[in-house]
Amino acid sequence: MRGQRVRRWGAVLAAAVLGVGLIGPVATAGAVPAAVAALPAAAAAAAPVPAPAAPTGGPTSAVVVVETGGDRIAVSGVQVLAGVRLGLFRAANDAQPVDPTWGVCTSDAVGECYFVVPSVQFGGVNHRRSFVVKEISAPAGWTSNTALRTGSATGSDSQLTPYRFRTPELRPNRQYRSGVDFMTGGGGLDRTASSGVWQQSRENPDIGDCGLRVALVLDLSASVGSSLPALKSAAGTLVDSLVGTPSQVALFTFATNAPANRGNSQNRPLTPVSTTTGAAVVDGWINGVTVQGGGAGGTNWDRGLAQVAAAQNDYDLTIVITDGNPSFYDEPSRGPGTFSRFVEVENGIFSANAIKAEGTRVVALGVGSGISGPAANLAAISGPVANSDYYQSTDYAAAAATLRTLALQGCAGRISVINEVIPFGGDIDDAVPAAGWQYTATSPSAAITPPSGTTDTSGGLTFDLAYGGGTTSAEVTVAVTQQAGYAPFQPGGDPAVCTNLSDGSPVPVTGAGVGAFDVTVGSDQPISCTAYQIADPGAATVEVDTAWVVNGVLYDDGAQPVQLSSELLIDDVPAPYGVELGGFVQGQSITIDQTVSGVPELPPGCTYLGATITPGTVLPSTAVLVTGANTWSVINAVECTARLTLLNRLVGGDGDPDAWTLTGTGPDGSLPGPSGTSGVTAFLTSEVDYALTESAGDPRYVQALEPGTGAPLWDCNPIDTGSNGGGFGSDEPSAGSVVAAFGEYLDCEAVNVTADLSLTAVVDNSAGGTATPADVTITATPTGTVPSGLEPVVADGSGSGFVRPEQTYELTVDLPAGYRLAATDCRIEGESTQDGLQIVLAPDTAMDCTLAVENIAPRITLAATVQGGSASAADWTLQATGPVTVAGRQGSAAIVDQPVVVGDYSLTASGGPAGYQAGAWTCGGTVQLQLADDITCSITFVAVAPTTTASPTTATPTTVSPTQSSTASPTVTTGTTTSGTALPTSTTAPTTDPTTIPTSTTSTTHHALPDTGADVQPPLTLGMLLLALGGGLVLLGRRRPGRHH
Repeated sequence: MRGQRVRRWGAVLAAAVLGVGLIGPVATAGAVPAAVAALPAAAAAAAPVPAPAAPTGGPTSAVVVVETGGDRIAVSGVQVLAGVRLGLFRAANDAQPVDPTWGVCTSDAVGECYFVVPSVQFGGVNHRRSFVVKEISAPAGWTSNTALRTGSATGSDSQLTPYRFRTPELRPNRQYRSGVDFMTGGGGLDRTASSGVWQQSRENPDIGDCGLRVALVLDLSASVGSSLPALKSAAGTLVDSLVGTPSQVALFTFATNAPANRGNSQNRPLTPVSTTTGAAVVDGWINGVTVQGGGAGGTNWDRGLAQVAAAQNDYDLTIVITDGNPSFYDEPSRGPGTFSRFVEVENGIFSANAIKAEGTRVVALGVGSGISGPAANLAAISGPVANSDYYQSTDYAAAAATLRTLALQGCAGRISVINEVIPFGGDIDDAVPAAGWQYTATSPSAAITPPSGTTDTSGGLTFDLAYGGGTTSAEVTVAVTQQAGYAPFQPGGDPAVCTNLSDGSPVPVTGAGVGAFDVTVGSDQPISCTAYQIADPGAATVEVDTAWVVNGVLYDDGAQPVQLSSELLIDDVPAPYGVELGGFVQGQSITIDQTVSGVPELPPGCTYLGATITPGTVLPSTAVLVTGANTWSVINAVECTARLTLLNRLVGGDGDPDAWTLTGTGPDGSLPGPSGTSGVTAFLTSEVDYALTESAGDPRYVQALEPGTGAPLWDCNPIDTGSNGGGFGSDEPSAGSVVAAFGEYLDCEAVNVTADLSLTAVVDNSAGGTATPADVTITATPTGTVPSGLEPVVADGSGSGFVRPEQTYELTVDLPAGYRLAATDCRIEGESTQDGLQIVLAPDTAMDCTLAVENIAPRITLAATVQGGSASAADWTLQATGPVTVAGRQGSAAIVDQPVVVGDYSLTASGGPAGYQAGAWTCGGTVQLQLADDITCSITFVAVAPTTTASPTTATPTTVSPTQSSTASPTVTTGTTTSGTALPTSTTAPTTDPTTIPTSTTSTTHHALPDTGADVQPPLTLGMLLLALGGGLVLLGRRRPGRHH
């Protein structure tokens, strides 16, 4: 049912005590009074009260919070426990905490023990480190349970499992809480599945009295089976062994639920067993119980013990007889049914602690193979001492002997006096125990405590003898203060009947006057003496029965919900219900009253409407007794309503909790559950299953899942234990449903989680670009099955947004011209996790994605070709000069596809042999390069034939500027011969008659091409001149548009 909260996420509500009208006629079981259904919504509302919070962590730290609890309160609450010392250990078997300062914590007044772990940031020594939480010491009055038994409920597969828990891997800015992030439920066979509340066991109180108020708790699970008669016999041995002592016994039963059923195996009230008559009543109840089968036949220590703690009566001793380890806990029950985990045992410990908190000693008696093996669980609900706090027996016969020992362990060297009253006209078989009779004990050789006393509702009292001077026996004189209307009765002529309880042998007595007798008591003897009083004709007896009307349904006492109980008071003295009490006389006036369990602290949804006593008056009631039997019936009226508040807790993000619709749906015929936004509240039908769902909501969130099962997590808590930080819920998280007990107010919180995505662009402008990150738009777009309304995250340069966990997102980037995506680096807290363009984030994580964008450098290729002659294109040096220089010869990689930066570049060619005319660069003499340009610029060198002369020497050709038009007539200058002889200066080539051969002298001047440095010879013939003027081939330059990558 109610799960251990997501404490970091859990919210609690202040309890609202609601008054309701008087009940109507008795209704059938399960009926809901109309007054409850008609309550206005305003009355049902309760304002959230924030729970005290530990730190949440910082940029370099994480916080680990462990909740510590002690006593069971309400149905599934646990009182916080301060003073528990815990440690963080690197390894499970380490003897010392990781650090003596931050690695140790002590739980505070709100039950939180928390560690602030440093250096958990990326690169820190504790980044993503996991630690083991172990107990260092328990507070005073408590003991640590360092291991618990886990395994099959039948006793097989037993394992002593260390009680320790590993934290998650720690990251900065986080709080990790027990019951939420670790120390949680993990499925039916997970040995370490836990409530999230660290358990301790109260030290077991001592008992030293002879004469006990005993709560006898019987396991009636299916595994008892054919051993049931032996179980009954063992329990009967305990009851019968208490005869002769001022003792009373109440009977409690459990199996999957508690009581085991509300019929023959229901709980029974505290009843005197000081006499054989009283013992026979309790024996009859025991003999009537039956084992439970099917799903009702599990073992629920938690509920079996919790009902004792919730009872109105206080007890000296609680004895639990069980044949197996627990496989269920809570009410209504939860658990695997066939397996014992930490959580079942933890809850049993919390309930046992609540019994001990009342001063009651708890003794656990394990019988049979189902409870053999490690006894850690028996010790955890009782105490650490074998054969004192707990016992293990192979069979019920051995258990019976143990129970007899327990019954008499405080009686040696003491004398118990039982006062019985024989009604007028009756005999000794009609005698009943009588309270309110005063007895005095004296001895010449022993100190007696108390020297006098009054019989209680068992009809008895005990005198404790202190032997001095080495004496081992003492003579004791016991005398009664006689009451009017009664006279001493001496069966067989003896003033009392005394017995040695250790072996049942009679002990001699002698008279010591009217209503007095002498008896010798040995220091090792448990002596019981019964004195009888016989009533005069005016004697009276009193018997009061009780029943309960809850929500209009009538329950016999013991069959009502276990949260409800009462104790009878006659003249302000506690008395048992349903037992005939003597010692009263005709005309005596008595006052009948009661105390009711929990009033005014009933479960928050229960309103006590009062009690009536036949014939219709209210309590307290005064009555005048008549002769003989006087009987009454007390009817307690209670109206209980369960209530459920649904809350929505968002982990991370900026969502609105009210965007979701939260709904609790019960079965047909039940009250409609709540449905609405966070905080919606409605009354429920008790003890039926309500399905919890959520709908609509912010698509950037997903509901957290229960560890181990993967079911949607709802954190359900009884608000009467958490509204002021006074307690925790002790259950696992609820897997999508909840059941409320009678009068229980619950809040159930849906936990919805998002993830945080940051997008950042980094721009590289090393090739001369001018873009900024703001010019880059990054988009994370959800892909696959996309919930309605889930939008992309868009960032211009940088930005962040919340994304849906476990959803695939695709990263795309819108780039300015001339830029491309170079790399993607996505990291969670500094650690690289994904480097592609598809990302998935886990719940409650933060991812930073950096997209590196680079400008695309322009690229240039320089090329040369040669026409004619024997020169090679590699004879020239080609060069582009601008912000950077590219230079090299044809065939060299230095001028092929070279990246440059944005700017203007001048193109030149130099070197090369003489006799070649340079054409124009295909790109022009100057080229402007932009980002992503990819350009090839070419030049052609044409061989020029030399001019014919009479001289054997070779004339120097006329130079042609590479910037001239290819149709222009070159100017032929003078040059020198190859032997250095001066040649005459040539004339300008004619433009009117291309067939005219130019006139030359015996020498010409040698000229260099101003742009290329190539030497050419003057034209020798018209054909060669024409070739020089117009024969150069032009290669077209290509400018490719910029590429966007």
